[in-house]
Amino acid sequence: IDGMVNRNLWLSTLIMVPTVDSIQEMRVLTSNYSAEYGIAAGAVTIVQTRSGTNKIRASAYEFLRNSALDANQFFNNRLGVAKPAFRRNEFGGTLGGPVYLPSFGLNGRKLYDGHNRTFFFISREGTELRQGLTKTFTVPTVAMRNGDFSGITDTSFRAITIYDPRTTRSVQVGNRQIAQRDPFPGNKIPSSLQSPLSKAVWGFTPLPTDITDPVFASNLKVAVHTNGLPNLSDNPTTVKIDHRIGTNDNFFLKVNGGNRHTNFMGTGSTTGAPTNGGEANVTYLPMDAITAAFSWTHVFSPSFFVETNISRTWQATQTITGSEQQDWAKKLGLPNPLGDIGFPNITNVQFMNYIEGDNRRGLHSRLLNVQQNYSWIRGTHNIQFGGGA
Repeated sequence: IDGMVNRNLWLSTLIMVPTVDSIQEMRVLTSNYSAEYGIAAGAVTIVQTRSGTNKIRASAYEFLRNSALDANQFFNNRLGVAKPAFRRNEFGGTLGGPVYLPSFGLNGRKLYDGHNRTFFFISREGTELRQGLTKTFTVPTVAMRNGDFSGITDTSFRAITIYDPRTTRSVQVGNRQIAQRDPFPGNKIPSSLQSPLSKAVWGFTPLPTDITDPVFASNLKVAVHTNGLPNLSDNPTTVKIDHRIGTNDNFFLKVNGGNRHTNFMGTGSTTGAPTNGGEANVTYLPMDAITAAFSWTHVFSPSFFVETNISRTWQATQTITGSEQQDWAKKLGLPNPLGDIGFPNITNVQFMNYIEGDNRRGLHSRLLNVQQNYSWIRGTHNIQFGGGA
């Protein structure tokens, strides 16, 4: 972009995605491109950012797509499942024109007028995307969370009895000693016997959407965001200043910055549904980046000129779990001798699992690029040479 390498060399992803209305020109080189375009085995995309003009010009736009305007799927209707939520909002605007600055009486003028000389261009865009796929999970009913297991059955619709472990005793049956327990009255566990951990976990577990199945299997049908269909918040911004020093020299300075944050249900095969506050089963990928580019063009003659480009990029990406980075084990009353941050794995509880979305990690990337490109037009030939680091 504008002579700047816009690529994370470690992840092979874009550092900044330019806003739609900030693009003046785009070219795609598929093969046999010149030596100045390296670091890629495939196609190279070249993007040039717009500049301001002698007139103040502005634009604004909004793109909306919402599931409220869509029909539900056939099978969702058959199963009584609501259509997955989909909300996409892309909005933004641009402003550009000549630069006006106070000159404090310099050259007898109170105001510097940038017509034909100094221009500015600003572009701002925002994207908010919420989407998902309908999946099924097993969660405890409201009655179960209160200790009431009356009416539950197995898959053959036989009543399941809940026994009180405090009444375990050894009895003689024939020539054998066996353990015997008494059932809870009414198949209800007193609140005083429920662990603080279970109460905390049930507090952020989604409620079932299907309360008619006595087996309570797959009683939660909910639209969840996945790594293929993640939730997204993006807000790239571009600021560019162009200045013409004289007939033979001009330069521009451009700064891009923004935050691109995505989140989705963890990619593990046994991951449960995202909890109410995103404490468990969710992966968050925040990416923050800023780039700066400076370009100076000097014309030696109508057939010979040089372009000097200097750019610097900063990017920080993370993979984190939970909407809040804290010692969840300590908060839930679980041992955590190593002081790990993130949600502890809670599995094999006969309901959905509670696990970290993905392994936590972080990456910081800084890239400095300097290039000088010469162009020499000799008759019908265009000779280019230069260097970079």
